[in-house]
Amino acid sequence: MDERVKDVQVWLNQTYGKVSGFKKAPENGQTGWPTIYSLREGLQHELGITALAEGFGDSTKKALSAKIGDLKRGYHGNIIKLVKGAFWCKGISPNNFTDSFDSDLTTAIKSLQGDAGITANGQLTVNLALCQILLMLVKKSYICLMKALNRTRLFSAFFEANDVLL
Repeated sequence: MDERVKDVQVWLNQTYGKVSGFKKAPENGQTGWPTIYSLREGLQHELGITALAEGFGDSTKKALSAKIGDLKRGYHGNIIKLVKGAFWCKGISPNNFTDSFDSDLTTAIKSLQGDAGITANGQLTVNLALCQILLMLVKKSYICLMKALNRTRLFSAFFEANDVLL
């Protein structure tokens, strides 16, 4: 169990638990589909989308595109907590779980950008948000595959040798 992930799950449920259409995250400290969906639905709510959904579709992309320019150092709000929560769930530390876009979040963004093989400038973009979600899913799928195949060391060595990021 990861205490930071549990903190994110508890905050999600306290913050959005009464929002119509929001599905509560399990408060177990484990990243999984329900937590990812809760993060997405929280983001949709913050973006003004009333019909919440588990996916990150065109409506969410469009709404985020309109807001993304505001999300920079000095910005405060729940969207930043959602971003930081997603980083905790990805395994990248934003160093705190506040609603402030601070230097620690910039460092976490640069880390994700480096993992994704793109210019590490610390700027949050819609594509980076999608990339973060994709990397969470890849990491989760990889762990499930390793458990199913019971060959963690062999596959770990393969992924490391081929620069596949988890």
